[in-house]
Amino acid sequence: MEASALCAMYKRIFALRNELTDVAVDELVGMFDLTDSVLLRHEIAYALGQMQRTHAEPFLRRVLADLDEHPVTRHEAAEALGAIGSAHNLDVLREFVHDHAPEVSQTCALAVHRIEHAIERGACACEKTAQAALARDAAAAAAAARTREACLLYTSDAADEEDS
Repeated sequence: MEASALCAMYKRIFALRNELTDVAVDELVGMFDLTDSVLLRHEIAYALGQMQRTHAEPFLRRVLADLDEHPVTRHEAAEALGAIGSAHNLDVLREFVHDHAPEVSQTCALAVHRIEHAIERGACACEKTAQAALARDAAAAAAAARTREACLLYTSDAADEEDS
């Protein structure tokens, strides 16, 4: 992959990460399957973890379980599952706590601990605050887009009336 295509794909990964939607998750999953780059595949798993969308969990579990996948990518899938924090991911994470790749096994152990801690004590306030801010920012961006769209429609309608 040439440098400009790599750069464009990298930028797209992080633009999608900021969308926080299931559609963005699906596009990231599609991008994952289009590249053999370990760096990009790792970054996609990383972005999915930051998004904390449960919609990404089946994909991340598949990546973690794929022993042909690069250990760095599998590690990032485990970390993403831990970041999402769903209790139903504990079984798959526990399954790989003894993985042959230390980066995978150690990350799975940390992810299990993080989820168990969240179940026992609740998510830490700093995580709640960051996710609330991301959700608020996403809602504000969506509202701004709707406002721009409404203004364009109004301007278009007004121009049509003047032409009549």
